[in-house]
Amino acid sequence: MKQRSNYGWVIVAVSMLALIVSNGLAIGGLPPFYKPIREEFVAIGAIDAARAESFIANGANITFLMSGVFSLLGGWLVTRFRLKPLMIVGCMLLGGGLIVHSQATTAEMVYVARFLMGASLGFIGVAPNVVLVSSWFDVKRGMALGIVLTGTSLGGTIIPLIAQPLIANYGWRSAMIAISLIVWVVLLPAILSFWSKKTHQNCPCRSQLPLAPTA
Repeated sequence: MKQRSNYGWVIVAVSMLALIVSNGLAIGGLPPFYKPIREEFVAIGAIDAARAESFIANGANITFLMSGVFSLLGGWLVTRFRLKPLMIVGCMLLGGGLIVHSQATTAEMVYVARFLMGASLGFIGVAPNVVLVSSWFDVKRGMALGIVLTGTSLGGTIIPLIAQPLIANYGWRSAMIAISLIVWVVLLPAILSFWSKKTHQNCPCRSQLPLAPTA
């Protein structure tokens, strides 16, 4: 039982990492990119200077809207499918959205990218991680969830600190590709490594956990 309990805190750490990365890259870490994106898109004629501010706001609104819509969808899916594959899908959506955004030359491409990034939060954001961590704790559940949810704030603090010097030295497009690597080389391997079939069998509440293999 002690080993199982201890592994629950490993799950907490990985879930907190998931929120740092997902919320940081999809929402809280993007403001440093807004000014150079706006200036470049106006310079190349992709948007009118008069609607530059609304262009940025529209992108953010799409992300928030899709986050809400796909959180509802994700909440429904986790009751019917294994959570691990859904979170892998979330990584693909987030990493793919950042790559699309980094290559965008039109407002429409940016909006598609922001759609993908917002959708990713339904699979790798708050809702699935709360389900996961809650399934590992009968006692100290509140503490575990509190630790995990700090990731939403930490992401908005940490990602800009990484992005700002990259933007200054390499431009916003290269910087966005660089930070997308956090998804591919940090978060995705963490999900693949720590949430194995053996791990799910050791979960104290595995009967309630959608990560358990389905028949």
